[in-house]
Amino acid sequence: MSSVVAAETVEHYPSPNHPLEIVPPCPPWCQYRDWDEHNLTGLLRDYFHASHEHVMELGLHTLSKSKVGLHPETLELAMVHMPYTRLPQIDVTVGGSQGWGYAKVTFEEADELRARLSEFLALGREYAPTDEPPTCQELMDYCGARVVEHPFDAPGFHGHAVGDTKQGGPVWVTLPQHLTQLGKEECITHLLAEVHEVQGQDELVSDGRGRFAQAGRPPGAPGPLVVSAAA
Repeated sequence: MSSVVAAETVEHYPSPNHPLEIVPPCPPWCQYRDWDEHNLTGLLRDYFHASHEHVMELGLHTLSKSKVGLHPETLELAMVHMPYTRLPQIDVTVGGSQGWGYAKVTFEEADELRARLSEFLALGREYAPTDEPPTCQELMDYCGARVVEHPFDAPGFHGHAVGDTKQGGPVWVTLPQHLTQLGKEECITHLLAEVHEVQGQDELVSDGRGRFAQAGRPPGAPGPLVVSAAA
């Protein structure tokens, strides 16, 4: 039994049976614009366009350690136009030598993000206190804060403070190691404010002879901490 072959499968067309796709010129923001291999003509090119990255150092994060030293956490922004798409996308990367977080954002999502950021910036500035808040050093002096850095890395540790605040005694503040200066001040001021507002369920009993308020959790101790009277 002989097979029947459809004529269109063997017929040769003298010209393409689909419209020729035109590749738009490389946009002026593309970092590869001057590369010869990026601007070949006469071919259906499957390349993408990418801007230079804008890198912001994040001052409220712990410095990351690597073999060559300490590095700040960074937020990197770049615009990328993928092949055969109408609009570019925004690439957002956050991290450091210990790891990276990555997100791709569409133009619509970037518009929403810009609107929310603009709203937050406007509200924050409009309703900010007119008086200058106390400096971190002034708060430390007022609370009698004694600050130490934790000597080794403890995952999930974001700072801890403890002290007999009812009696006006000093407060011990333990910070994660390798915070930036801005990060240290933010952590200290947050812990000092919190430790003076602690309610009964967050108070610690010291050998039955004293009561201490605490803020945050000590490194490596997910539950309540019992301190001694000599602490």
